[in-house]
Amino acid sequence: SNQPISIFASTAILTQTNFLASSDIRIKNLSDETINLNHIDNINPEIYTYKDSIRNPRKNIGFIAQNVFEHCPEAVSIHQGVIPDIMKVVDILEKNETLITVKNDYNLKEKDIIKIMVDEDDLSGVYTTVIYADEDIIKFKVTSDERLKETIFIYGRQVDDFHELNYDYIFTLGFAGIKESRKDIILLKEQLQAEKTLTQQQATTIQNLETRVVSLEARLTAAGL
Repeated sequence: SNQPISIFASTAILTQTNFLASSDIRIKNLSDETINLNHIDNINPEIYTYKDSIRNPRKNIGFIAQNVFEHCPEAVSIHQGVIPDIMKVVDILEKNETLITVKNDYNLKEKDIIKIMVDEDDLSGVYTTVIYADEDIIKFKVTSDERLKETIFIYGRQVDDFHELNYDYIFTLGFAGIKESRKDIILLKEQLQAEKTLTQQQATTIQNLETRVVSLEARLTAAGL
């Protein structure tokens, strides 16, 4: 699925209040389908760090979109995106005005779109297209106002199948699972209470029988039997 994106943020978003989402029933068509909670058993959280450690060096816990897609494809959107599969500072072999030549150590091909960074203070980077590539070198253009040095940082290449995960779907699935578990817990409590009541009744019955036996033995003893 390809869900349109209105806002893209490369780092964290902070708000002093809340994020609000439209959820009025009058804008929704409800379905009679039931939520498949078996997905919960198949989706496993992972502990990971980002390959782009510049923006996020910390350890994280979450889900892998490709793994979720296997079981819940509706929770994943696929778009064009850049992956940090190079992340290297490379020497500029040749500068011809805006045409740059560097070694091709990363199996880049003509028409590949790559993300580069020429300014250490600008982590957003710029995108450029490889206009020539062979086994040894690649060539691409940069804009004239970019402050080129003797090296350039190549972040990675653009892919057409970048997976984005809808965490609202995962949250809702987990919430539905909690509700279902709560039903099971309530049912178990009721069963335990019923068994407890039955056990108490049986204990009372046994106690009454024991009392009757003791009374009968006393009567027999009094009768000399």
